[in-house]
Amino acid sequence: MLPPHVRGAAGASAGRPFSADTAAGHRAVRRCNHSRAEDGARLLKPLAMPTSTDTLLRQIRRAPLPAPSPARGLGLDDWALRKGRTYGSILVDLEAHCVRDVLPDRATPTVSAWLRQHPGVEVIARDRSTESARAAVVGAPEAQQVADRWHLLLNGRQKMERWMTSAHPRLRALPAVSSGDTPPARRHTSFSRAHARAESRSRHVAAYEAVRRRHLDGEPLLRISHTLPQWSRENRPIKVP
Repeated sequence: MLPPHVRGAAGASAGRPFSADTAAGHRAVRRCNHSRAEDGARLLKPLAMPTSTDTLLRQIRRAPLPAPSPARGLGLDDWALRKGRTYGSILVDLEAHCVRDVLPDRATPTVSAWLRQHPGVEVIARDRSTESARAAVVGAPEAQQVADRWHLLLNGRQKMERWMTSAHPRLRALPAVSSGDTPPARRHTSFSRAHARAESRSRHVAAYEAVRRRHLDGEPLLRISHTLPQWSRENRPIKVP
């Protein structure tokens, strides 16, 4: 009589009576592959199908990848196989947030051939490379080309740095601007926290005394509160002498 795991396979592993690779076992393993390998191994043990995490990982690698849907928004950029020496092209689905493919180089024929094989691209977000621009025109002429946000920020920062570098000597040559005859006082020591607390307390005490005088004159507190500055409305108790 055949063992239970062979009988459950409906003849799929009849030639290997002591094999645990049955059709039912494969289905159970594939269902558990959606979780982590350790969790999947724990789930299979109560089902009388003890499986190691390495076996689950091998099953995940053997499983065929699902057919991707056509990408409408595509990100095109270079990536380093060996930084500073060898670069390829990476294509990212901007809606699904996943990598669609990695190409061995950045040449126009390679990228344009990939775009022709994957029609339906409506928007291509790319860098300022002329190779990427030509590849997008040849491979997807109807797609709209836009500059991605990262490169816009990078180009803007580089432009500002170049302008500041060129304008710095001219800015230093400008005459000094003074508000009066006397030069502004310069602080040679750090502003201590105790001094800051003392100034804050003096402002709050002055506001308290002003509210007290106005209230004694008969003005309602609600009207007084509407005229106080924002910093004096904090619910911070102060001790007054």
